[in-house]
Amino acid sequence: MNLRLKSLMITFCLMITFCLLRTGPFSANAQVTAHVSFSGFLSDGNDVAVEDDNYSLRFSLWDGDSETTANKLWEETQTIFVQRGIYAVELGSSNPFPNTLTFATPYYLGVQVNGGDLLKTNGSLLNLTSTWTAFRSKTSAGRIIRSVSQNYIISDKDDIILADGEIGLTLPSAIENNGRILTIKNIGAQSVSLTPISGQTIENSAFLILGQQNDTVTFVSDGQNWVYLN
Repeated sequence: MNLRLKSLMITFCLMITFCLLRTGPFSANAQVTAHVSFSGFLSDGNDVAVEDDNYSLRFSLWDGDSETTANKLWEETQTIFVQRGIYAVELGSSNPFPNTLTFATPYYLGVQVNGGDLLKTNGSLLNLTSTWTAFRSKTSAGRIIRSVSQNYIISDKDDIILADGEIGLTLPSAIENNGRILTIKNIGAQSVSLTPISGQTIENSAFLILGQQNDTVTFVSDGQNWVYLN
Protein backbone atom coordinates (compact mmCIF):
# COMPACT_ATOMS: atom_id res chain seq x y z
CA MET A 1 0.00 0.00 0.00
CA ASN A 2 1.38 3.39 -0.99
CA LEU A 3 1.26 5.86 1.89
CA ARG A 4 1.71 9.59 2.05
CA LEU A 5 3.09 9.62 5.53
CA LYS A 6 2.90 13.36 5.98
CA SER A 7 -0.86 13.17 5.52
CA LEU A 8 -1.47 10.24 7.85
CA MET A 9 -4.28 10.70 10.31
CA ILE A 10 -3.63 9.74 13.90
CA THR A 11 -5.81 9.39 16.95
CA PHE A 12 -4.57 8.90 20.44
CA CYS A 13 -5.34 7.42 23.80
CA LEU A 14 -3.34 8.92 26.65
CA MET A 15 -2.74 7.66 30.13
CA ILE A 16 -0.16 9.40 32.28
CA THR A 17 1.63 7.34 34.89
CA PHE A 18 4.43 8.44 37.16
CA CYS A 19 6.94 6.05 38.68
CA LEU A 20 8.94 7.09 41.74
CA LEU A 21 12.41 5.54 41.70
CA ARG A 22 14.40 6.08 44.86
CA THR A 23 16.82 4.45 47.23
CA GLY A 24 17.01 5.11 50.94
CA PRO A 25 14.67 7.41 52.89
CA PHE A 26 12.42 9.64 50.83
CA SER A 27 13.40 13.29 50.62
CA ALA A 28 12.62 16.35 48.57
CA ASN A 29 15.67 15.53 46.45
CA ALA A 30 14.62 11.97 45.62
CA GLN A 31 14.93 11.03 41.95
CA VAL A 32 11.61 11.01 40.10
CA THR A 33 11.25 9.37 36.69
CA ALA A 34 8.02 10.05 34.78
CA HIS A 35 6.84 8.08 31.76
CA VAL A 36 3.71 8.64 29.72
CA SER A 37 2.00 5.42 28.60
CA PHE A 38 0.72 6.26 25.17
CA SER A 39 -1.43 4.23 22.77
CA GLY A 40 -2.31 5.35 19.29
CA PHE A 41 -4.22 4.42 16.16
CA LEU A 42 -2.45 5.21 12.90
CA SER A 43 -4.40 5.34 9.66
CA ASP A 44 -4.00 6.65 6.13
CA GLY A 45 -5.97 9.42 4.46
CA ASN A 46 -8.88 7.03 3.84
CA ASP A 47 -9.12 6.18 7.55
CA VAL A 48 -7.75 2.67 6.92
CA ALA A 49 -5.19 1.27 9.35
CA VAL A 50 -1.64 1.41 8.01
CA GLU A 51 0.24 -1.75 7.03
CA ASP A 52 1.89 -3.70 9.85
CA ASP A 53 5.46 -2.46 9.97
CA ASN A 54 8.05 -0.52 11.95
CA TYR A 55 7.60 3.26 11.87
CA SER A 56 9.87 6.01 13.12
CA LEU A 57 7.78 8.35 15.26
CA ARG A 58 9.07 11.62 16.68
CA PHE A 59 7.01 12.87 19.63
CA SER A 60 7.16 16.40 20.99
CA LEU A 61 5.36 18.39 23.70
CA TRP A 62 4.44 22.05 23.25
CA ASP A 63 2.89 24.77 25.43
CA GLY A 64 0.49 25.86 22.66
CA ASP A 65 -1.45 24.42 19.75
CA SER A 66 0.74 25.83 16.94
CA GLU A 67 4.43 25.16 16.44
CA THR A 68 4.82 28.63 14.93
CA THR A 69 3.89 30.40 18.17
CA ALA A 70 4.37 27.78 20.91
CA ASN A 71 7.53 26.63 22.65
CA LYS A 72 8.79 23.08 22.21
CA LEU A 73 9.26 21.65 25.71
CA TRP A 74 10.52 18.14 24.94
CA GLU A 75 10.96 15.64 22.10
CA GLU A 76 12.20 12.12 21.40
CA THR A 77 12.20 9.64 18.51
CA GLN A 78 11.28 5.96 18.80
CA THR A 79 10.98 3.17 16.27
CA ILE A 80 7.66 1.47 16.95
CA PHE A 81 6.01 -1.61 15.49
CA VAL A 82 2.44 -0.80 14.41
CA GLN A 83 0.02 -3.73 14.15
CA ARG A 84 -3.44 -3.26 12.64
CA GLY A 85 -2.93 0.45 13.09
CA ILE A 86 -2.50 0.20 16.87
CA TYR A 87 0.69 0.76 18.82
CA ALA A 88 1.83 1.52 22.36
CA VAL A 89 4.86 3.38 23.61
CA GLU A 90 6.35 4.78 26.82
CA LEU A 91 7.07 8.45 26.19
CA GLY A 92 10.04 9.69 28.12
CA SER A 93 11.76 6.31 28.07
CA SER A 94 14.50 7.30 25.61
CA ASN A 95 14.70 10.99 26.48
CA PRO A 96 13.56 11.72 30.06
CA PHE A 97 11.17 14.60 30.64
CA PRO A 98 12.80 17.71 32.13
CA ASN A 99 11.89 18.68 35.68
CA THR A 100 10.02 21.70 34.32
CA LEU A 101 7.34 19.41 32.84
CA THR A 102 4.81 19.02 35.67
CA PHE A 103 1.76 17.97 33.57
CA ALA A 104 -0.23 20.37 35.74
CA THR A 105 -0.81 22.75 32.80
CA PRO A 106 -2.19 22.02 29.31
CA TYR A 107 0.27 20.53 26.83
CA TYR A 108 -0.03 19.80 23.13
CA LEU A 109 1.42 16.79 21.38
CA GLY A 110 3.27 16.83 18.11
CA VAL A 111 3.88 13.63 16.12
CA GLN A 112 5.92 13.14 12.97
CA VAL A 113 5.92 9.81 11.12
CA ASN A 114 9.06 8.73 9.25
CA GLY A 115 10.35 12.30 9.17
CA GLY A 116 7.13 13.81 7.81
CA ASP A 117 5.30 16.96 8.82
CA LEU A 118 3.72 17.44 12.22
CA LEU A 119 0.33 15.72 12.26
CA LYS A 120 -2.54 17.95 13.28
CA THR A 121 -6.26 17.91 14.01
CA ASN A 122 -8.20 20.78 12.45
CA GLY A 123 -4.92 22.59 11.86
CA SER A 124 -3.74 22.35 15.46
CA LEU A 125 -1.41 20.18 17.49
CA LEU A 126 -3.20 17.58 19.56
CA ASN A 127 -4.63 18.73 22.88
CA LEU A 128 -3.81 15.95 25.32
CA THR A 129 -7.05 16.48 27.26
CA SER A 130 -9.13 15.28 24.28
CA THR A 131 -7.09 12.29 23.14
CA TRP A 132 -8.79 9.62 25.24
CA THR A 133 -12.25 10.36 23.84
CA ALA A 134 -10.91 10.48 20.29
CA PHE A 135 -9.16 7.13 20.56
CA ARG A 136 -12.20 5.39 22.03
CA SER A 137 -14.27 6.52 19.03
CA LYS A 138 -11.90 4.51 16.81
CA THR A 139 -11.35 1.39 18.87
CA SER A 140 -13.09 -0.86 21.38
CA ALA A 141 -10.70 -2.94 23.47
CA GLY A 142 -8.24 -2.84 20.59
CA ARG A 143 -10.84 -3.79 17.93
CA ILE A 144 -11.06 -1.44 14.97
CA ILE A 145 -14.44 0.21 14.39
CA ARG A 146 -15.61 1.53 11.02
CA SER A 147 -18.77 3.51 10.26
CA VAL A 148 -20.12 3.08 6.71
CA SER A 149 -23.07 4.62 4.86
CA GLN A 150 -22.55 3.16 1.40
CA ASN A 151 -21.86 -0.25 -0.12
CA TYR A 152 -18.64 -1.56 1.34
CA ILE A 153 -16.31 -4.55 1.05
CA ILE A 154 -15.13 -5.37 4.55
CA SER A 155 -11.33 -5.37 4.71
CA ASP A 156 -9.00 -7.58 6.71
CA LYS A 157 -8.42 -4.63 9.06
CA ASP A 158 -12.07 -4.17 10.10
CA ASP A 159 -13.50 -5.72 13.25
CA ILE A 160 -16.71 -3.83 14.02
CA ILE A 161 -18.92 -2.25 11.35
CA LEU A 162 -21.57 0.36 12.16
CA ALA A 163 -23.81 0.45 9.07
CA ASP A 164 -26.21 3.28 8.30
CA GLY A 165 -28.50 3.27 5.27
CA GLU A 166 -29.91 0.83 2.75
CA ILE A 167 -26.54 -0.60 1.80
CA GLY A 168 -24.80 -3.88 1.13
CA LEU A 169 -21.74 -5.23 2.90
CA THR A 170 -19.53 -7.96 1.46
CA LEU A 171 -17.73 -10.18 3.95
CA PRO A 172 -14.05 -11.05 3.45
CA SER A 173 -12.94 -14.58 2.65
CA ALA A 174 -13.63 -16.98 5.51
CA ILE A 175 -10.85 -19.24 4.21
CA GLU A 176 -8.25 -16.49 4.51
CA ASN A 177 -9.58 -15.32 7.90
CA ASN A 178 -9.90 -18.53 9.88
CA GLY A 179 -10.86 -17.76 13.49
CA ARG A 180 -11.52 -14.09 12.84
CA ILE A 181 -14.50 -12.44 14.54
CA LEU A 182 -16.65 -9.74 12.92
CA THR A 183 -19.45 -7.71 14.48
CA ILE A 184 -21.92 -5.74 12.36
CA LYS A 185 -24.63 -3.43 13.69
CA ASN A 186 -27.38 -1.65 11.79
CA ILE A 187 -27.49 1.83 13.32
CA GLY A 188 -29.91 3.28 10.76
CA ALA A 189 -33.59 2.93 9.94
CA GLN A 190 -33.13 0.99 6.66
CA SER A 191 -32.13 -2.57 5.90
CA VAL A 192 -28.50 -3.64 5.61
CA SER A 193 -27.67 -6.73 3.55
CA LEU A 194 -24.65 -8.94 4.25
CA THR A 195 -23.20 -11.18 1.55
CA PRO A 196 -20.20 -13.54 1.69
CA ILE A 197 -17.87 -13.91 -1.27
CA SER A 198 -18.84 -16.39 -3.98
CA GLY A 199 -18.95 -20.01 -2.80
CA GLN A 200 -19.15 -19.19 0.91
CA THR A 201 -22.10 -18.88 3.27
CA ILE A 202 -23.31 -17.15 6.42
CA GLU A 203 -24.67 -19.90 8.68
CA ASN A 204 -25.53 -21.98 5.57
CA SER A 205 -27.26 -19.02 3.87
CA ALA A 206 -26.23 -17.02 0.82
CA PHE A 207 -27.01 -13.69 2.51
CA LEU A 208 -28.30 -12.09 5.71
CA ILE A 209 -30.49 -9.02 6.20
CA LEU A 210 -30.29 -6.75 9.25
CA GLY A 211 -33.74 -5.31 8.78
CA GLN A 212 -34.23 -3.13 11.82
CA GLN A 213 -32.32 -0.45 13.64
CA ASN A 214 -29.92 -1.87 16.26
CA ASP A 215 -29.99 -5.35 14.73
CA THR A 216 -26.54 -6.77 15.48
CA VAL A 217 -24.76 -9.95 14.47
CA THR A 218 -21.37 -11.39 15.35
CA PHE A 219 -19.69 -13.99 13.11
CA VAL A 220 -16.60 -16.13 13.35
CA SER A 221 -14.85 -17.81 10.44
CA ASP A 222 -14.55 -21.60 10.74
CA GLY A 223 -11.97 -21.60 7.95
CA GLN A 224 -14.57 -22.30 5.24
CA ASN A 225 -17.64 -20.15 5.99
CA TRP A 226 -19.00 -17.61 8.47
CA VAL A 227 -21.01 -18.89 11.45
CA TYR A 228 -22.93 -17.05 14.17
CA LEU A 229 -21.56 -16.34 17.60
CA ASN A 230 -24.80 -14.72 18.77
